[in-house]
Parts: sequence; C-alpha cells; structure tokens
Amino acid sequence: MSAASFYSQLPEITTFDAIFSEEVFHPVPDDWWIVVVDIEGSTALIAEGRYRDVNFVGASSIAAARNAARTKDVPYVFGGDGATLLVPADDVGTVGAALKGAARTTRDGLDMVLRVGAVHVGALREQGFTLSVARFKASEGYHQAIYEGTAIAESEARVKGRHGTGAALEQPGMTLFDDVPPAPPDFTGLECRWKRVESRRGEIVSLIVEAGGLDTYRRLLARLNEIYGPDSERRPVLPADLRPSFGLRHLGRLEPAFRSSPGRRWLYTIRIWIQQFLLVLFVKRDMQVGGIRWKNYLPTLSATTDIQKYDGTLRMVLTGTTAQRLRLEKWLAGQHAAGQLAWGIHVSDSAIMTCLVYERLGDQVHFVDGSGGGYAMAAVDFKARRQRLSGDA
Repeated sequence: MSAASFYSQLPEITTFDAIFSEEVFHPVPDDWWIVVVDIEGSTALIAEGRYRDVNFVGASSIAAARNAARTKDVPYVFGGDGATLLVPADDVGTVGAALKGAARTTRDGLDMVLRVGAVHVGALREQGFTLSVARFKASEGYHQAIYEGTAIAESEARVKGRHGTGAALEQPGMTLFDDVPPAPPDFTGLECRWKRVESRRGEIVSLIVEAGGLDTYRRLLARLNEIYGPDSERRPVLPADLRPSFGLRHLGRLEPAFRSSPGRRWLYTIRIWIQQFLLVLFVKRDMQVGGIRWKNYLPTLSATTDIQKYDGTLRMVLTGTTAQRLRLEKWLAGQHAAGQLAWGIHVSDSAIMTCLVYERLGDQVHFVDGSGGGYAMAAVDFKARRQRLSGDA
C-alpha cells in the first residue's frame, strides 16, 4: 500500500456502532498532514444570523481541497464552521494553494476570514500525540473518515489559537501556507439548493460529546437508541422532508458567488432555478433522464447525509421531541457529574444542508447542521462543560 493511497485502501466499516472498537483504526502515515480550516469569528457571525453562510463556507473548503488533490478520496470531517482534512505529503502544497484561493473567494464574496493551516503528523507523533483513521461506508455513495487520537485537537488548537503569530510560524512541523501563492479554487460539486428541513418531531438537536473512553461512547449510542429510536426514526432528513428552494435570493446568493464569475451570476442563478424546476418534474413523474432514474435521487440524498461523525469527539444531528431531549440531557448531566464525559447541545426547529454532489446517484455528501448555529453553538456549550470537567473554570 502506497502512502498516497493509504486511506482509499483501508477496509470498510459498515455500521456506525463499529467505529467504537480499537481494532478498526489504522495509524495515519507519518508524512501526511492535518489540514485545519476555520472561519474566524464564526460565533459572532452566527449571532448576526449568518449561520447558513458559515456552513456554506465550511463545506466550500472541503470542495476546494478535494478538487485540488490528485486523489478524490480525501479524508475529512465537517465541523459546521470549518473542516479538518488529512492530506498526503505530495498533495499538501496543492491543497494549501487551493484553500488560500478559497479564503480569498470567501473574503471577497462574503467578507469573512477563512483561516488555513497544516500540522505534520510525524512531528506531532514525536511530541507524543496520536492519530489513527478508519473508513466508514455510510452508504453506497458516501464514505466517511473517522479519526481517533489526540493529534486532531492539538492541530486545531495550534491553527485556531495561534494563527498569524510569530510563535505559530516558528513551530516545527507546521505551516500556515504564507509562502504559498493562492490558486484559483475549484468548487465543482458545491451546492446549496434546499429549503430548511423542518423537524417532523418538533426539534432538531445538534449534539457534541467527548468521552474518556470508547465504552462510554457505546453506552451513549445505546441510550440514544433507547430514547430516540433507531436511525430511521431520528434521522433528520428523510426523502419526504425535502423541499427544493425556488427563491432567487436564496439560490443566487451563495453558490453563484463561489462557482461563477461576477458578471454571470444572474445567468448562473437562472440556470439553477430551471434545474430546480426540472428536478421536481423528473421526480414527480418518475422520469429517467440522462441515464438517471430521478425517483431514486431523494432516497440517495437522504442516505448520504452527514448526520453523525467522530474525530475524537462525537457529533450528531437528530430529530426528536422535547421530552426525548430532556431525557437525553438528564443522562448526559449524570455522566458529566460522574466525570465520564463533556457535552454540548443546540436545539432548533429545523436543519440546513450544504451539498457536494459529483454524481446524482453516486458520489455525494450532504452536510447537515441545525438552523441557528447548530454545531458551532453546541461547541460553545460543550467547551464550558469541558472546562468545568477539567477544573479550569
């Protein structure tokens, strides 16, 4: 197995529960890099009502990185207001240039600052940090990277906490790509064409949990099944929940700003609107066009939603009732009081999606987050409890 093809050749995990077993993880090669992308001041931006912008920019960084890499099987985790990717040595310069270009697009188009940095896996290991990865087959069209170890959190702290300072630049095994000229980013696949997904059970919960051991995570999943029911009941996006957007303000604001030239954005927006109309027509009439049976698209979309992930911290978006959430919070509070875990939660009445679609019935992923801030706001709640747990507050 070559270092560059390491991730794509890993054995597949076929159930999410199986990720909480040590034997499924494989050490990331020393010459790979952890690339961290973060939106500066995301909490304040969300407070201003720009949560959809924040999610879109986070997803756009994954599109730019994936399209720049020679392999399209790039391990990543979407965090709501950013992303963390694993990149082989031969690709890190190209990916860094594309992300610098994405930062420029974000600044010019949305007046937001996208921070980018990378930390060398081998250098982190020499300092005592650990990193392994597993490959979870969430559906036929979507493989998800699962991280385990302490290196991800440390990399994020270095890039987010010390970005732009002399100390950060002097740290061995770290780059902020300051000497890399920005490259025009390729945002192919990046879409934002769906209305907010209203909760069919009353609430959308964005949940973050960090536990001291895999056994605690297994007990958490068991409790979630007990309280919320199986995946089919708590999944926040089912085919019947999906409503294509036809609002020109929505369709014309984000995607065209990233995927078309300034002078052609209205033309691009009209093209999206027509595609939305054709999508509804093709699905309702069960038509086969372009080799695609369009009735199968919405079930494929639902199956490829990014609703649960693990990178040393568990993140989930689920739908349920207020009574169910209160039961969950009571259990989490008890575990927190016992020193077993730290947790954070955000509650809204709907979810939003930002999508990467390369094949309508194949390669795609739909990033789901709670409206009004989702993961980013749950992280504020989470960090406060983690400080109390460690005795820092």
